[in-house]
Amino acid sequence: MRNILRAYTLWVAGVDFGYEVEEVEVVFPNETYVEHRYGGSLMTAEMPMGFFEVLNPTFKLATHSPEMLGYLNQSIGVTQFFTFRAALVDEVGGATRPEVIVYEGRLAAPEVDGFTRGEKSGTGYTIKGVRYFRAEIGGATLHEMSPERRTVNGVDVSAGINQALGRGRG
Repeated sequence: MRNILRAYTLWVAGVDFGYEVEEVEVVFPNETYVEHRYGGSLMTAEMPMGFFEVLNPTFKLATHSPEMLGYLNQSIGVTQFFTFRAALVDEVGGATRPEVIVYEGRLAAPEVDGFTRGEKSGTGYTIKGVRYFRAEIGGATLHEMSPERRTVNGVDVSAGINQALGRGRG
């Protein structure tokens, strides 16, 4: 088996939360479709619109981190980079490759576990207002997206639209 997740960590604003992060839910862009019936056709088709659903990745810390809580409710326009790094291991050859997922966004109010004596109480977070996303494996960028540009496997798939709109990317 290849690319088995063996370890992961979370970096926020240059701080490693690897000892605290318990769970990460990585969200990839999901393209939206609309139903369309071709003129005179008996069949309805789903057509990709080139727009994507909102990205709301989540993670959970085993702690009540004052550093993480300090990223809440910052001034409008202030964002943080959230970088999830993983070690993927190839069971056949033994090689290890990094997987890197980057989001730029803001933290929503956390969901805090109940307080129970003798039990840990963790904190769950959602990253909202994502304005940048990148996914790489082994140093190769597979997906990169911002509000005006999207690349897949290094190809700028939004170049034609940006050129038509006069954005000079094409």
